[in-house]
Amino acid sequence: MTHDIKYFIPGRKFPSISITGKSCALQCSHCNGYYLKHMVPAVTPVEFLKRANKIEQDGGRGFLLSGGCDSEGKMPLAPFFNAICNIKKNTNLMINAHPGIADIDALRLLESAGVDVISVDIPAKITVLRDVYGLDISGQQFAEFLKELVELEVQITPHVTLGLSNEGNEAPPEFLDEFDWSLLVVNSLIPTKGTAMESRTPLGPSEVGSFISSVKRRYPSAEIRLGCMRPRSYEYERAAIESGAKGIAIPSGKIRKEYPGTMFSQCCGIP
Repeated sequence: MTHDIKYFIPGRKFPSISITGKSCALQCSHCNGYYLKHMVPAVTPVEFLKRANKIEQDGGRGFLLSGGCDSEGKMPLAPFFNAICNIKKNTNLMINAHPGIADIDALRLLESAGVDVISVDIPAKITVLRDVYGLDISGQQFAEFLKELVELEVQITPHVTLGLSNEGNEAPPEFLDEFDWSLLVVNSLIPTKGTAMESRTPLGPSEVGSFISSVKRRYPSAEIRLGCMRPRSYEYERAAIESGAKGIAIPSGKIRKEYPGTMFSQCCGIP
């Protein structure tokens, strides 16, 4: 018996590529560049194209296009435009782009290049933009960025990371009302050594479950998935499923046994 649950294990078939290597100007309070170290570096278009071709040669399905940001929260996408076009034209790879708060020109480059998905981080509270990401950006400016996204003919997958704000995360972010979306990825703070938040107590499974339930009440037709950036435990996974989540990234063996579902070798941000 299946429970209509989708399980996502990207692995080598859907790796994360950083076009800035380990470099990031923001050094956000919850990350401090730590997670870039676990991505495949490709800091030049030639290297980027080589990495992508190797993924396809090895039977991969695609990759997450990511990397560090400048002080304004933007990734250096323009130099990689031709390489992205080449990949989409000459391979069968899917690309999930995670471009930060890109300007409209960069977003249009991604659209014209044919990327499959653009993943965007939605702050649970507006204060996260300043206090955690270190960005000098107002709520109105961020809302305008989201409205530019919705004008693109690309699938947009919002991601919300819980536990970053001191104000609580009981309700879905109001920013979700600013644009059309059908899939939401929910992450939760991992207190990471060497960051400003290494001593913060992460949210418990019940709190994550409560947030997912509140999203389902407000957006009943939306699909919700528990992302890979979270404390890894069966309790989080079970709370997510019982609260209405239909997908889990990098699931435990225990949850897969209790709630049989369908496996996918790709990023959970891909519909």
